[in-house]
Amino acid sequence: MKAFNTYCKCCDRMETLICGLLTIIFAVMTVISVTEVVRRYILGLSFPWADELCRYLLVWLGFLGAAIAARKGKLVKFDLGHDRLSERSRTMLAILVEVISILFMAFIFYYSLRWATSFSASKSKMLALPFTLRPVYMAVPVGVAFYILFVIEALGKSILKLTNKGEQS
Repeated sequence: MKAFNTYCKCCDRMETLICGLLTIIFAVMTVISVTEVVRRYILGLSFPWADELCRYLLVWLGFLGAAIAARKGKLVKFDLGHDRLSERSRTMLAILVEVISILFMAFIFYYSLRWATSFSASKSKMLALPFTLRPVYMAVPVGVAFYILFVIEALGKSILKLTNKGEQS
């Protein structure tokens, strides 16, 4: 139990760090986009890399944001009939969904990491920036890894809820 509480505290710290990083990414995207609009429509000039960088930052924003949304239980879900189930049945269904989610995301993690670290990814170049696309490809396994860690926490909480008959510490 103490180990799980420590794990939950680590997840809290990870969430705080990710939210800080997401704030920075969003701020950078906003500054670049506003600057680009001003430059393009008022001055008639444009940075060739601005759109591309915003696109790649948006990929990171999406995958890291999905992990945070998973932790907060804010992802899209179908709850048709969910209200008709007993509390125990809802908890058992949550455990099933969390296990399936972890397995599916582990599959995504494995293949996205293979791709992101492959020779092909190291040779793919960004169009306007002098970098490879590997950092962009790494958004998938990194975001999915955080997603898995957060769903493992939710799974632990669901199991505790089930074994403690609704009492959670």
